[in-house]
Amino acid sequence: MSEQSGHRRQSYGPTSPSIGPRGTRTLERILEASLKVFASRGFHDATIQDIAAEVGTSRATLYQYFPSKEKIFVELLEECGAAVVDVVKNLGLLGPTPGGFANLRWWLSEWARVYDQYATLFVEWANIDTPAVPVGSLVAQFNTNFNKRVARRLRESGVTDVDVDDVAAILTGVILRFNYLRQMGSAPADVADERGYHFAVVIQLMLFPDSPPLATRGGREVPRRWYQQRVSGKYLANHIEAPTARYNERLAGLTAKSASTVHALIKSGAKIFADRGFQRANIDDIVTDAGFARGTFYKYFDGKIDLLMAIASMCTQDSVAVGRRLERISMDSTGAASLREWVGSTISLSEEYRGVYRVWMERSPTNAELSSMRGEVVETLRRSLFVLLGKVERGHPIDLRVSEIFVVSLLDQVPEAFQLNNLPRTRAHQIELVSVLLERALFGSFSVDSTSDGDAALAVAAP
Repeated sequence: MSEQSGHRRQSYGPTSPSIGPRGTRTLERILEASLKVFASRGFHDATIQDIAAEVGTSRATLYQYFPSKEKIFVELLEECGAAVVDVVKNLGLLGPTPGGFANLRWWLSEWARVYDQYATLFVEWANIDTPAVPVGSLVAQFNTNFNKRVARRLRESGVTDVDVDDVAAILTGVILRFNYLRQMGSAPADVADERGYHFAVVIQLMLFPDSPPLATRGGREVPRRWYQQRVSGKYLANHIEAPTARYNERLAGLTAKSASTVHALIKSGAKIFADRGFQRANIDDIVTDAGFARGTFYKYFDGKIDLLMAIASMCTQDSVAVGRRLERISMDSTGAASLREWVGSTISLSEEYRGVYRVWMERSPTNAELSSMRGEVVETLRRSLFVLLGKVERGHPIDLRVSEIFVVSLLDQVPEAFQLNNLPRTRAHQIELVSVLLERALFGSFSVDSTSDGDAALAVAAP
């Protein structure tokens, strides 16, 4: 019967044996079209009509296969999950050898291939969790099972001195974040290939810190300049327009009571943005959490974006202050404790301002001032890493941009990766694990007095 009459023919369903060859081809076209539509419009803005138009069929026909776009998304997730599992099933043994490194590079390249095919799913799934189709819980269960496979492979490969369950949970998230940032960028193919190689080196050392330099040299296809890459010379700073200090300006001239109200609204806004994300948060949730009426909110803020800008201003100031502390860590015996203090502060900031960091990561909403704030935070971290990595003496290649991505991705996974994989870990455990992984992957042992003067290596030039 027609859709207008309130009845539909019984759905074939994605696993129905009655589809037949023609139905199977139509199903495949629906899934391919859905990927395109979700990628171009986003899951929430996409409609069944959009998908039907992309397929070149009617909504009624599409409903014979799927009752909703959520069900289409679930089917795509299962298809994507199967592809990811196939990749890890075919992963050869890893290890501190050229062969182990070659297997790792293959695995990461296959991960990138699967990610490119299903990129929109990896980006969108966290924003979709309805009572009828609890996508979040489905992905969480898959993620847990998948990481058990990864952990088993790490054990078989001889990864030691770290909890492999913890490392597997974090590693999956770091790989996904690296691929997300790779897709967000516009680097030429040769640059992307080079960064992929350097990312593999970082992961190799994270897993096998005692790998000899020969192990990460790569095969004949790796250009000499790739494996000779080091962080040295002068730092060429990008010019960043100074962002407006919106939080400080907001408080200027206010009474103590009004300033307290503004601070309470900002605190609640940061909490709601962190819990729900900027796009899903609304002003009613914020004022309810703060204990005020909507009228009070609009007395001090023009709307949700105005509140976001004030919170992002605070986040920028705090993040820049903490980021600058990284470059002051020395490579002597005090460095280990300083690194752990820095990691603890950074994780706390990540939790407090998670909503802002997500906006910066996804670059949505698009706003020039938000971009300048993000740029200042990124530039601070990059400069600090340049100074610190310039003190490191290791025989392995290292790339500043990839190191920055790795640090951001690693910290971004804590503590969410542990929650997602049902791994209860104390804050002290998280700080120690992240610090150890940073040491293994980038910094080596904090035991030798540094003789290099990081500040002397800095210079400012046009990008």
